[in-house]
Order: sequence, then structure tokens, then C-alpha cells
Amino acid sequence: QGVVEVHKLEAQVLQLLDTLTLSEPVKDWCIQKIEREAQQDTQRRAPLRQSLQEAHENCRKRLDNLLKLKISPQNSAGELLSDEEFAAQRSALTQEAHRLEQKMADVDTHAGQWKDTAVRTFTFACYAKAHFEKGPPETRRAILSALGSNLVLQDKILRISLHKHLSLMQRLHTESPPQNGRFEPEGFRSPQQKNRAVSPALATLCGVWDDVRTYFQEAGEPISLPDLASLG
Repeated sequence: QGVVEVHKLEAQVLQLLDTLTLSEPVKDWCIQKIEREAQQDTQRRAPLRQSLQEAHENCRKRLDNLLKLKISPQNSAGELLSDEEFAAQRSALTQEAHRLEQKMADVDTHAGQWKDTAVRTFTFACYAKAHFEKGPPETRRAILSALGSNLVLQDKILRISLHKHLSLMQRLHTESPPQNGRFEPEGFRSPQQKNRAVSPALATLCGVWDDVRTYFQEAGEPISLPDLASLG
């Protein structure tokens, strides 16, 4: 392979980061849409949360009634409920209560988790290139490790298998207007402009956005990214 100078490797990383960099207006638009989607997601899940809460309360009441029956004077000799029956029913109800508690926790954390993951990704895509250019070595290492897996140096070319969420940032970058161009998506335009037809470019960007939103909503695990902010 031979020796590759560090600045040449860094230049390759910067080229890659350039392909996924989002302008601040696009980043802000994405975050605004994410926050609105997360709020709607929470509202959609409210009936499910209520149903689970009611089922859990019913389960706890059944456990209480089971214990009352077990210790009641009428059951002093196990006429109504034997020790074996009590243990089996208590175990089943306890497991059901724990299952419902886990489901409620999943409902409570789902919207917040995917929203936070998405916001971190959009922020990373907006500022990673600037931090890699101007940040300290530890920041550059964190950015490089966050890009993907299977980092391979082949013929003095650094090859990286980008993580899925960053591949989606590349698609957003490709469909976004140039940074020196105007960006007036739905929600940012004036009342007079909102009556105009959506441009084909914005329609394409919104199509990519749908794929991005779906990915984050369905992603199972939180994504590890360094915390970055504007250097300006």
C-alpha cells in the first residue's frame, strides 16, 4: 500500500463529508418537521397508552383480589385457593403486569427516542465537515468513527461503508438546493407564497424526507454520534 500522508486522507474524508452536508436552512426545516411528526406520533399513541394503562390497573386489581382471597378466613385451609393455585395465578398476573409496564415504557419512549436520534443526525450532517476541518484531533476521530464501518485503505483510497442514516443524508444533500440558493419550503414561506404550487425540486426533497422519517421511526437502536454545534 505504501505510506499515505495524513493530509491526503483527511482530504478524502472531507470530500465524503461534503456529500452529506446539509445547509442550516435545510437542517432547520428537517428538525422542524421531525418535531411536528414526533408530536403527532405521541398523539396517535395516546389511545394505546390509555388502553395499556387500564389493562395494567386491572391486572393489579386482580393481584390484590387474589391475595385477599388467599388470606381470607374462608380460605384458612385452602378450600377456595390452594397454595399451588395461588402461586401459579400470582406468577401469571405478575408476568402480565410486567409485560404491560414494558409496553407502556416503549410507547412513552418511542417518539422521544426517534426524534432525538433524527435531530442528532441532521445536526451532525450540518456541522461535521466544519468540525473535521477545524476541530481538535479527538473530534476528527469521533467524526470518522461515526461515519460507518469497514474502513479500508485500498490503493491509497479510504473506503467507508456509510451507515444507513448518513446515506440518507447524502440523498437529502443531493436533492437540496445549493447553499447560496433560496430555500422556501412549506411552513417557511409567506402566506402569499403558500398559494403557489410546490416546485418540482421541493416535491422531490419532500419525497426523500418521507424515506428519512420512515427510517428513523422504524430504527430500533439509538445511533451513536458526537454532539456538534455551529462553529459560527
